[in-house]
Amino acid sequence: MRKGRVAAVAALSVTALAAAGTAWFLDHAILRHGTARLRREEAAKAEKDKERYGELLSCINEGREWFSSRNWERVSITSYDGLRLSGRLLNNPGSRRAVLMMHGFRGSAEFDLSCAYEPYWSLGFSILTCDQRAHGESEGRCIRYGTRERYDCRDWANFLVSRLGPETEILLDGVSMGATTVLLALGECLPQQVKAAVADSGFTSAWDELYYIARCRYRTPPRPRLDALRLVAKALVGFDIRECSTVEVLAKNERPLLLIHGEADDFVPPQMSRENAAASRAPCTLITVPGAGHGMSILVEPERVTAALHRFVEENFS
Repeated sequence: MRKGRVAAVAALSVTALAAAGTAWFLDHAILRHGTARLRREEAAKAEKDKERYGELLSCINEGREWFSSRNWERVSITSYDGLRLSGRLLNNPGSRRAVLMMHGFRGSAEFDLSCAYEPYWSLGFSILTCDQRAHGESEGRCIRYGTRERYDCRDWANFLVSRLGPETEILLDGVSMGATTVLLALGECLPQQVKAAVADSGFTSAWDELYYIARCRYRTPPRPRLDALRLVAKALVGFDIRECSTVEVLAKNERPLLLIHGEADDFVPPQMSRENAAASRAPCTLITVPGAGHGMSILVEPERVTAALHRFVEENFS
């Protein structure tokens, strides 16, 4: 009897720990946080950014100031599932080029994409930066790692065509989760005006990324915890973290790609961009930057990355 009680207690303890771990993952990885919590997290992030970026932070702030000082316009669309999505449009008068930019996980366009604004403007692009669903001023309660955001990217591309005209040539650009959003969007029915895509530090799937984070960042066995998270996420919010993969999409993609990844990225391993490059049916250029952390390639080697971007644009845009 005593052995049976001990076994029962042990089983309950394991179940409780698994449930707690799954709830923690759901909260940190998928659910949108409330306003008060977001403010605390933003304050903590600001302190971490000082340590992470050091002197490079000034480049980010310069990019933010460059965009905010321009005559940009707040724009919005309604998503396929009824969410109001928000963005900022900076029109480059007389240009036929436009870049649609997607930020990363729990990030912002203002911060994540700031260093690319001025290079794109100098190349004659109008700039549309989007708050991904469940971020910023866009509605939504769940982050879906590009699996639903890909449809938002498609709809923003259609918005650009309707707003700027049918002769517009569109480049998709994303960093981190935004890169995955862009790559997955290539598998959708995009307007013909979308000519190419740039993806910086993208992961191959939600499952792959969460598996890597659990094993390498939190030093915890990914399974069966991720299996439990998958079941809970499907039941509560209708999100399957194994739903789709950039590798599968790129095997059918016909639009040219520029992939960028920092070799010192410990959040999304550079191997994932190598897998994407190897899978791509379309012409694909992969740039890796030694010593660059997550999304930091343009900061560490700005001349090299910007030169690659210039070449890519000149090869694929009129």
